[in-house]
Amino acid sequence: MATNKVVGKALYLELVVKEEENSTTQVIVFPQYLDHTGTLYESVVLSRQISQYTPKRQWNKTINRTRVKPDEVMSEGWYAETYTKEEWDKLTGREQYESRKVALDITLRNTLLHTRRSYDPATSDYKAEVTQLLTLRDKKPFSVEITEQDLIDLNHQHKTPQAVIRRINKVRESLDEYPEALYSSK
Repeated sequence: MATNKVVGKALYLELVVKEEENSTTQVIVFPQYLDHTGTLYESVVLSRQISQYTPKRQWNKTINRTRVKPDEVMSEGWYAETYTKEEWDKLTGREQYESRKVALDITLRNTLLHTRRSYDPATSDYKAEVTQLLTLRDKKPFSVEITEQDLIDLNHQHKTPQAVIRRINKVRESLDEYPEALYSSK
């Protein structure tokens, strides 16, 4: 049974292109969650890029399920190899933690890159080109409390936890460094 008991904190990042104010990338990082049945849910990253033309874009959900071999991460931030289930089960808790941490780091690093995809008809392949590195608004993220119901909405119901979004908006409005409203849908 869900409760409104606070079970942790989610981290909110608001990313902008340094020279421009025409779009904003919002990122919410939810921690791992162990529910009342003993099921472990991996960390989740919600992200979206909004602008004056798309002020209500849907959130993208990335579940940190990747079991990255920390020694196999390439300098570009991609991983070369992951653990098999059998290898994963043999790891210590600390080794699993390090693997999850690297996978989350890669997810966030890739979110910080503003990429443009183009299609090359000669090779029938897509090419991703990094166009701009995003920076944090006010140079720091902030956190909001999350409840068991928020995590049930996110993990069991597969819904964006609207209560968390409301909490984030309240904090945003109270901080001078953040614009009162990002983009109006009017």
